[in-house]
Amino acid sequence: MKNAAKLFYLILAIPLGTVARAASIYTFSGVVTSTQSSNSNISASELDSRFLGTRVAYAFEVDFDRDNSTYTNSSGTWNYFFASQHGLGVLYSIYGGYPDAGHGYNSYATSWQNIGELWGDGGTNVWGGSFDMPNWAVDQWVVGQSLRFQDKANPSEGRGAIYLSGSVTLESITTIPEPSSCAILTFSLAIIFSLSSRRNTFRRRGQHGVSPNV
Repeated sequence: MKNAAKLFYLILAIPLGTVARAASIYTFSGVVTSTQSSNSNISASELDSRFLGTRVAYAFEVDFDRDNSTYTNSSGTWNYFFASQHGLGVLYSIYGGYPDAGHGYNSYATSWQNIGELWGDGGTNVWGGSFDMPNWAVDQWVVGQSLRFQDKANPSEGRGAIYLSGSVTLESITTIPEPSSCAILTFSLAIIFSLSSRRNTFRRRGQHGVSPNV
């Protein structure tokens, strides 16, 4: 009985130790410190009066092992990975428009600073550059790190985009449990509980003088 239990634990532990890097949720908070407008109907002064000093919060799902690709030209190399903004940016939620496809990348430039960036499909970008920090690449970002953001929209009235920008702090990085890992963990706990209950039943029978084989 004891050997069987040990074998179960050993077999079930192996997949848990070999699961690929899981996706994570990155959360940020900060303050709008500048605005910009190239829209004919909305001026920068209007954006200033409405949004300067506004506190913002953003969340991105990031998976470095998903949607990987690389693009290289004379300006540098871009290593892409999956990133998707949860929710909408401040401007896009008000004015709408056409957000870019979400992705993340680390750009190794030949003539400019390296940049790590999350490009949000909800209208927001968050990035860090090698001129500002040693751990500029997204997979090197740490909680408490200061980064830059741009919150944008393309209003239906007038032509041209509008922008909010400022600095944000990386507040948290939370791993998302993979379904396979959760299933393995649940199954493992069920097996452990079953073996424990069966062992306790045998022990109680022995205490009352009843053979476990009866």
